[in-house]
Amino acid sequence: MTPETLSCPYCNSSVSLSPTVEPGQRVRCPRCQESFPYHAGERGHEIGDDFEPGPLLAFQQPLPGIEEPSLLRLRWTNRSLATTILAVMATMAVVGLIFAWVTIQDRRKRDHAEQTVAQDLARVISIAPAKLAALGYLPSDTNVMVGLHLAELMGNSAARDLLVSAHGTGWNLNTLEQWTGLKLSEVDHAVLGLSVEDRLVPRIILVVRTRQPLSADSIRTVLKAERRTERGQRTLYRFHASQSAIEAVLWFADENTLVLALVPEDLDNVPLSPIPGIERFSSDVQRLLVDQLHEGTQAWIVGHAANWTKVLSPQPLPGMANLNLVLLTKREREVLSGLRTFGAWFEVEGEIVWHLAVEGRDPTAARNLEAYLAQMGLEPGKRLRILEKGAGNERLAGELSETLAQSQKDNWVTFQAKSSLEAIRRATILGP
Repeated sequence: MTPETLSCPYCNSSVSLSPTVEPGQRVRCPRCQESFPYHAGERGHEIGDDFEPGPLLAFQQPLPGIEEPSLLRLRWTNRSLATTILAVMATMAVVGLIFAWVTIQDRRKRDHAEQTVAQDLARVISIAPAKLAALGYLPSDTNVMVGLHLAELMGNSAARDLLVSAHGTGWNLNTLEQWTGLKLSEVDHAVLGLSVEDRLVPRIILVVRTRQPLSADSIRTVLKAERRTERGQRTLYRFHASQSAIEAVLWFADENTLVLALVPEDLDNVPLSPIPGIERFSSDVQRLLVDQLHEGTQAWIVGHAANWTKVLSPQPLPGMANLNLVLLTKREREVLSGLRTFGAWFEVEGEIVWHLAVEGRDPTAARNLEAYLAQMGLEPGKRLRILEKGAGNERLAGELSETLAQSQKDNWVTFQAKSSLEAIRRATILGP
């Protein structure tokens, strides 16, 4: 004898009915654990070997004396069928909304864990640049660093709108997506490290930290990084950056860290595990990171070299042509020869606060730097010559000139200015 079954009114699951259940008793669904009353008349006949189809089931079989065309006339028209289906769907939607509203507290308890994870991802902690985890993977001879705390920028609604409005212009962050295979929302921060002293070609290392554990397979698929090579204790993947002719290599340092370079040899000096602190870098870079760049600094660049003229115009090897990264005038060479350390950074709150700090080898060199920058318009009360071109730069140049403050102490010359996000937006949208 087959047990009789009922349909659960809550989840529509089949519920086996015990023979001892009487009308009025409540039956519990084993799937959703909801209970419902059993009413008299719901119990049907048990199906046995002697079962014969009743009139309703018999109607599904061809009736004697009725031709097939007559059966076709019993079918609903498409319009009536569609009307009925839409009415049923509307009723189900209303019932579903009511059920969702009534049971919202219980469902919130069940998905509390998922909400906690989402809230953790949305929460962004302001971190001073010197404490960013990505720095732990930069080689000790790195003397130029560029940092971007993207998650903190995206957490600021005004800055986020600015980044979105700049999408598709030369100021956007599409390049970061194309080089890493990551969406911007997945990135916490990124640091670009360059080793430029005593090198004909700078060594470039990009370290990217994600907000949650990354998927190596997904990233390799996006970048089409299928060529695998082993170097030392690292597994590297080669790919063409931004689908161009430039080939790069990728190393998955840990579950939250990507490290990229242009050639495998550049990764030899990258630590296998992150080194805490910044003590291994030059004292000048350390001092600038710690003393000047505080919490709330979302983007920055710092650098130090004993001779910047030599860095920008290195002496070629015998038989090689001159390799000038930047064409320098005689005056610029004189000024750069006295430059030692520099830093530029900004903070976004209700407005953008810009900072620039340069250090000369001595007070005289610092004054030469100050005079040269003044010629470029970096002097209180003067228009910025570097922003003269382009209709979109007019408001930005005006705001920076009006708020520019300057000071000199010992070998350091520092500048600070402010601008609105709207001025930056106009500059990025309208362009030069």
